Amino acid sequence: MTTLRRAVIRARGHPLIRASHDKTLELTTEQVMTARATCVVGVRAELDLVALALLRGRVRLTLSAAGHQVTGTATINPEQAIAGRVVLRRSDQTDPDTLAVRSSLTARELSPELIAALAGGDSTVTLTVEEVVPRQALVLLGPPRPGEATGRRSLLWRAADAAVDLAGETEPGRAAQRAAGLEVVRAGGTVAANVGSPETAAPAAAVEWLSAAAAAGARFAPVSGGTDPLLALVAAGLPSAPALWLGRLDRRAVRQPETAALLRNLAVPAVLTVPVAQPEPVLDAIAATSPGRRIAAPDGELDLGLGLTWTTVEHAATMIKQCPDMDAPLILAAVPGADATQLTVLVRALAEAGIPARTLADALRPAGVTRRWIYDTLATPDR
Repeated sequence: MTTLRRAVIRARGHPLIRASHDKTLELTTEQVMTARATCVVGVRAELDLVALALLRGRVRLTLSAAGHQVTGTATINPEQAIAGRVVLRRSDQTDPDTLAVRSSLTARELSPELIAALAGGDSTVTLTVEEVVPRQALVLLGPPRPGEATGRRSLLWRAADAAVDLAGETEPGRAAQRAAGLEVVRAGGTVAANVGSPETAAPAAAVEWLSAAAAAGARFAPVSGGTDPLLALVAAGLPSAPALWLGRLDRRAVRQPETAALLRNLAVPAVLTVPVAQPEPVLDAIAATSPGRRIAAPDGELDLGLGLTWTTVEHAATMIKQCPDMDAPLILAAVPGADATQLTVLVRALAEAGIPARTLADALRPAGVTRRWIYDTLATPDR
């Protein structure tokens, strides 16, 4: 079980503090403020950037000064990049200055006595931020770029509960390391996973480990950016090949005859994005191609990293609409029996590259592939 983290921010009061804003609360590192800053409740803030960067998930907020305090809850903003100020927002606005969103604590929630203490100008105000639920497991895909020492993801990388090298084939030492890394994932910890450069194909052992981490409920995030289709495949527990990248599909694009034909005859999993506001036209078109079609959709958690859950097309819309972004990534399972010849060629090519049949079966299960089918296919000579 991972330890719940906390961060403490200390600031000073100011004579111009009014604390009347009903949507935000802010502490700033600035020395002075104006009366127009109705959300500011403290100046000269001392920020522990590392402690703030390591926070994730739901948190409890406690603001106190001169024997008075007020509490609330919020959700840590996965896009936070704390610099000169800390902002709590009632809304879902995830700009880099925002520490937490969906906050029940805003400037207006402060009592008149607490506001008077802060406006005295010499009071110390303390904001304590504490995680209240265990964090989801997180796998950071790296390494960071050379010279990249700061940034939230780099800090999380350095503070990870375990490090796993996935850039080389399995050796006795690495096998033990990877087994320990999976135990950390199952316990809800953070793993720094070295996957090498984007130009280097992931070895079979890496594909197997990432698939196991996804099955254990891990979220995945690149430390220094990454390719969205590949990240989605990893989060769905699939290898980077065989797969297709369909790009963004909306109401207009999904009506194109070539798109409809591709969806009907998809022999391998496909990555696509759909508009969060209106995914139904795309999902309806997908459902029409095959009854009970399986799809991996975002899990709806406002947290760092991407987490996908396999479900049916009929249930995917609810999950998609919880996504905080404008577009949501999806993995569409292959149509069972579609172009089996093409799938056979791909499976044989991957097996020749060294990927074990067990890994292929786990990765291609959404496409209707079983381990027995793979064994039979590999045992049958080409004609």
